[in-house]
Amino acid sequence: MNFGRNTLILTISKIASLIMSIAITVILSRYRTLGEYGTYAQLILIVNLSVSILSFGISNSINYFLGKYDCKEERDNFVIGYFILNTLFGIITGILLGLYSEKLGVYFNNTNIPSYRLVLLILPWSILTNSSMSFFLIFSNRSKFVLIIETTYNFVIFITALISSLLGIDFKSYLYFFTIVNATQSIFVYIIVHRIYKLKNKFVNFRIIKEILIFSIPLGLSTLIGTLNLQVDQIMVSSLYKLDEYAVYANAARELPIAVLSSSIVLVVFPTISKLLNKKRIKEAMDVWRYSIDLSSIIMFFLISVLIVFASEIITILYSEKFLMGVSVFRIYSLVLVFRITYFGMVLNSLNKTKYILMTSIFALISNVILNFIFHKMFGFIGPAVATLCVTSFVALLQLKSTARMIDFKFIQIFPWVSLLKIGILNLLLSIVFYYIKVFFMEIFPNLTLFTSVIIGLAWFIVYFLIVCKNARKKWDVLNSSTHYDII
Repeated sequence: MNFGRNTLILTISKIASLIMSIAITVILSRYRTLGEYGTYAQLILIVNLSVSILSFGISNSINYFLGKYDCKEERDNFVIGYFILNTLFGIITGILLGLYSEKLGVYFNNTNIPSYRLVLLILPWSILTNSSMSFFLIFSNRSKFVLIIETTYNFVIFITALISSLLGIDFKSYLYFFTIVNATQSIFVYIIVHRIYKLKNKFVNFRIIKEILIFSIPLGLSTLIGTLNLQVDQIMVSSLYKLDEYAVYANAARELPIAVLSSSIVLVVFPTISKLLNKKRIKEAMDVWRYSIDLSSIIMFFLISVLIVFASEIITILYSEKFLMGVSVFRIYSLVLVFRITYFGMVLNSLNKTKYILMTSIFALISNVILNFIFHKMFGFIGPAVATLCVTSFVALLQLKSTARMIDFKFIQIFPWVSLLKIGILNLLLSIVFYYIKVFFMEIFPNLTLFTSVIIGLAWFIVYFLIVCKNARKKWDVLNSSTHYDII
C-alpha cells in the first residue's frame, strides 16, 4: 500500500465529489423554493439518522475484520456476512420509515413528508450500501475504483439536478430520480465487491455474523449517538422554527467537505495503524498517527480560516443572498471542522475498545441535548450550533485521554500539541491580517466583491504556502516512506 498514491487518488476523488456536491447544493438552493429545499434537507436528515439507528454501525467493522483475517476463506465469510446484514438492515429501516412517515411529518412540521414514502423506503438501504464501498476497495488496493465510481455517481446526480431544474420538472420527480441513481450505484457495489474479492463461498457463516454484531453493536451505538450528537441542533431547529428558517440553518450548518485530504489520510493510514497496534508496535503506530495529524492540520486550519473570513461571500455565491441569515451559524460550524483533522477514536477502534467510544458518545449526546436548550435560550438561532462546537471539542479530548490510558502514553505525548499550536497561531495571525485587507479593499471597490475576494484569497494562499510548504513536504515524505508500511 503506497501512502502517497492512495492519498492522492482519494483526494482527487473527494475533490471531484466536493465540486459536484457544491454544484448540486447551489442548483437546489437557487432553483428550488426554501420550502422544497427544507423538505429535501429533512428527508436526508431522517434517512441518515434512521440508518445510524438501525444499521448497528456494521460499516465500522470492515477495517477491523479485513485486517484481522489473513485467510481468504475467513475473509470471504466476513464479506458475505457483512452484505447479508447490510441488506437486511437497509430493508428493515426503509419499511419502518415508510410506515411511520405520517408521524415524521407531524414531528417535523412538514405535511409533505408522507408523500415521499418511496424515497424513504429505498434510500436507507442505498446509503448504507454505498457508504461501505470505499472501505472494501481501499483495503484491496483499488483506490482508482473509488475515484471512478464516486465521480460517475456525483456527475449523474449533478446532471439530474441540473436538467430537472432547467426543464421545470417538479420536485417530487427529481427526488425519485435521485433515489433511482443511488439504488443503481448500490447494485454496482454488490457486483464490484463480489468480483474483486472473488467470492466462492456459497454458505452463510453465522459465527462470523455473530462476531460482526458483537463488534459492531457497541461501536454502532457510539456512531448512532455521535450522529444524533451532530444532528441534535438540526432536530431542534426543525421542530422550533418554520420550514424556511430550517432550510437556512440546514445550509449554514452543512459542513463543506473541505476535509478531503484529512479524510483521505485517515482512510489510508487507518488499516496500517490497526495492524501495527495488533502487532504491539505501538510507538510506530503513534508516529504514523501524529504525522498524519500534522499534515492534515496544515491544510485544514488554512481552509477553516478562509471559510470564516469569507463566510458572507461564500454563502452568497453558493446558496444566494436569501441564506445570509445563517452566516454566524456557518462560521461556528467552520470551527467544528478543527476536529475533523483526524478520527479521534482511531486507536480505540483499532484496539477493539469500543465501550470507551460508546461512553464518551453517550456523555456527549446528553451534554449536547442539555446545552442545546440552554444555549438556545441564551443565544437564540445560533445557540444549538454553539452547543455542537463545545461538545465536539470536549468529546475529542475525552477520547484522547482514553487512548493515552489504553496504550500507556502520557496525554501530552498522544497528540502533536506543539505543532498544532504553532500552525494554529500562524493561521490566526494571517486571518486577522487578511480580514482587514479584505475590509479595506471592499470599501474601495464595493462593486467588485467577488473579484476582490478571489485576489485576496489567492494572495493569502501564496503567503501561507511559502511558509508551510517545507514542513508539509517533510510530513508527506515520512508518511510515504516504505518503512511505515513493511507490515502490509
